[in-house]
Amino acid sequence: MAFTYSGLYVATWIDILDTTQMAINLDLHTHKLAIYTDTKTPNYSTDAVYSATNEVTSDNYVAEGAVVDTTTLTESPTGTIMWDGDNVIWTPVTFVAHGGIIHATALTKECIVGITFGGDYTATAGQFSVTWPATGILTLDLTP
Repeated sequence: MAFTYSGLYVATWIDILDTTQMAINLDLHTHKLAIYTDTKTPNYSTDAVYSATNEVTSDNYVAEGAVVDTTTLTESPTGTIMWDGDNVIWTPVTFVAHGGIIHATALTKECIVGITFGGDYTATAGQFSVTWPATGILTLDLTP
């Protein structure tokens, strides 16, 4: 099994919304995107916190990943919450990436969202960029 689909980490989102009221502020500019190989198999139901297992390694790549800066929460389109941020860039690096996990850094590194790249992407002594789509890092449609 590999990093085959994107998703939200259920335990984190339950703790945000239940009586635990975990304070993950998506506007913080400290959350990090960690990059993983195709051997990472996220379990969105049971994984809860950042793990270095199957994370890429390279000069100029630091374990836990890089900060997702200039994050914003907006209603876009109507009835939908969009979380967006700056693209994330590493350079120069050498690794093969298959997906990434954004995790909180202000708490105990709770996983927020996992993103598959849909295949392997290789950087060889060059730049590796994660560019968010026009719909942002994630969208939550709240309309019935």
